[in-house]
Amino acid sequence: MVVPRDWSDPAQRVVNAHGSKARIGTAKSPYSEWRRTVGHKCYANDVDWIEWRSINGQMTVVAVIDTSHYDGPMMNVDGYRANALARFNRDGQGDVHRLVAEQFHVPAYFVLVQMDCQEFHVCRLHTEEWRVMSETVYREWVIQLDGSTLGGVKC
Repeated sequence: MVVPRDWSDPAQRVVNAHGSKARIGTAKSPYSEWRRTVGHKCYANDVDWIEWRSINGQMTVVAVIDTSHYDGPMMNVDGYRANALARFNRDGQGDVHRLVAEQFHVPAYFVLVQMDCQEFHVCRLHTEEWRVMSETVYREWVIQLDGSTLGGVKC
């Protein structure tokens, strides 16, 4: 993976059309806020979810998932998803999630979650294909994750 600039340095992060640094929302914790100031080519990513299962008594990673929340309903679903995925990929975040998943030989996903957790837009990062799921379907999908979906047909 080629890092186009020193993303660890807050002064070098991309600025959007509104003059805001390449960051969505507020930091989740004081540590997160502090960590963003370290720089010196020390990269860090917060991965929202490492899904794992106990298989034959061994902790086994089965998926890497990053989530982003939205207030629904989406008016332009394709446009919203494309823009969200572009932001996710813009600063190397998508590359890092893909890399972590590859290290574990499991799939990586980017999930847009409606604030009330009633709708989930799941993007499999390897193919950038989307699937919309209700809460019930998403719950079942999470339960069935077993790490075997990297090259398979499951979402």
